[in-house]
Amino acid sequence: MTIKRGLIATRPWMQVHSRELGRRLFETTTFISDIKGCEKPDVMDAFYEFYNSSHPTDLRECSFFEVAEVIRRDRMLRNIDRHRAERVVWAMTRALTVIFDRASPDYVVGICLDNYISDLTERITRKQRIPGIFPLASSLNALCRITRRGEHVWIRDPSDAEIDEHVAIVSQPRFVPEWMNKHRSTFDLAKLKAKELAKLAYFPTRRFIDRNPLSFHHRSLFGRADWLSPLDAGWRPSRYFDVDWRERVSTSKKPRVFFPLQWAPETSLDYQVDELEFIDYFRTVERVLSILSRDFTVLVKEHPAVYGYRRTEFYEMIRRYESVVFVPVQVPVQDVFRVTDVVTAYAGSTTGFEARFRDLPVVCLAAPYWALPGEVSVVGSWDRLELLPQMLRDARGPCDRRALMKHVLSNTVPGRYEFVYMDRNNPQHVADVDHVATSFRRYLWGATEPSEIRSPLPARA
Repeated sequence: MTIKRGLIATRPWMQVHSRELGRRLFETTTFISDIKGCEKPDVMDAFYEFYNSSHPTDLRECSFFEVAEVIRRDRMLRNIDRHRAERVVWAMTRALTVIFDRASPDYVVGICLDNYISDLTERITRKQRIPGIFPLASSLNALCRITRRGEHVWIRDPSDAEIDEHVAIVSQPRFVPEWMNKHRSTFDLAKLKAKELAKLAYFPTRRFIDRNPLSFHHRSLFGRADWLSPLDAGWRPSRYFDVDWRERVSTSKKPRVFFPLQWAPETSLDYQVDELEFIDYFRTVERVLSILSRDFTVLVKEHPAVYGYRRTEFYEMIRRYESVVFVPVQVPVQDVFRVTDVVTAYAGSTTGFEARFRDLPVVCLAAPYWALPGEVSVVGSWDRLELLPQMLRDARGPCDRRALMKHVLSNTVPGRYEFVYMDRNNPQHVADVDHVATSFRRYLWGATEPSEIRSPLPARA
């Protein structure tokens, strides 16, 4: 079955992939983008028409969602004047609603939620009861997660052979997801800083030339207020790590808890955690460490993709706690698993999933998509953080690996959803988009009636 009208969200580096996917899925496709000039209709042009026309007297037109939550979750909006942020939300809601009304899509394929525009796109899709998905890359190689706001949605029953295959892959002593960045060398850090220096000149110029002063991508890629800034990260962030971490751990008499750091701000924190207080990553990490360091030796390890981005103040905060051991970033996570007793993670953490898979007890700050009911303990709210030490002591041990893997696989479809780049002349890239399109048709709407199209609907508003 081919659906008549589709709407696909894209970006310049995804355009080829998006068009190839739309051609395979829909009779006609409307493409939208949160980058000005990328697609027609132009979302940002429509946005500025409303933004510059008049100031909304109220936000009743946005009454189907919580405006304050949209602002709190977006790393640009939460760092600008509140009244201006509200005006941005109102104007973008109007712009997207007009585009949706004109396109009248039967199905929406969005981008994973990582800013207020993709957030509003999902909320409008849900308000208008349009079937749709906002796919994510899976931590399991060559698979795509089907979701809307990061939640687990059952899509299929994986075969025993597929379960066994992925159990064997994740069981490898040095398992690493294929999208994980390698450790950056000193030369890589220098290139990173040079790139960020160029952005300091390029981004304001680009906003001026494009007449796009509120461009999300040219204002807030690495906002200083959210503790990511390569220019403030120092030339040798490795100096904060404990090169003698193994010795420190072996001589500790306290129980050992591993607290892996995550990329922040990022999708899994800003849009997949219900408790809004947990979005403030610096404040949350600081409080977790202050609570755990009283009774535990806390092993902290930087996310490889963030090494070189985190501001020095963040590392200095971590170093204040004597019971914290800062493991060097290049140490394989599996080596840390071998010397720890229990793990605490945010929610969608791949490290949390792998730790549980390897029979380590895990306590998460927010409910993880990968966990079976009762599989892990969940803190759930800021007020319950003081309970974390006792929850870690009570956390369960052995894991049913096949059951856990079946649960994770049931939320995926085969194929790589390409978020970065596609080359029509690369046979593997073409095969990937074919695979994804086939999976979408098979698992999401089948070959019968449009009324049977599956569309994951999250529980939260």
